Amino acid sequence: KDIDRTFRNDPYFGEGKEGQEHLRVLLKIIALKYTDIGYVQGMNFLVVSLLYHCSPEITLFLITVLIEDFELCEIYREDVQGLHKRNREIKELIKQKLPDLFNHF
Repeated sequence: KDIDRTFRNDPYFGEGKEGQEHLRVLLKIIALKYTDIGYVQGMNFLVVSLLYHCSPEITLFLITVLIEDFELCEIYREDVQGLHKRNREIKELIKQKLPDLFNHF
């Protein structure tokens, strides 16, 4: 369902276009490879962003690295603990590097 709505007006990702098929295949591979997270809404935008700049093979490699080496899978888990962890890390970085911005909020 998300695939058909993802950048549907884009010449590469529109209905029946090559990019849409690459997206469909890659999302299926990811869901089958990482059964503990499967497909999560929003994953399509990450894959599309990479497909704009890389071949499907390189995109799959990069997604694998993000999930396995950079713990991207943690933000996609049902309990979203990884997402909360990343939010705390970003908040701390803003506090350290941009204190005026941090204090504004």
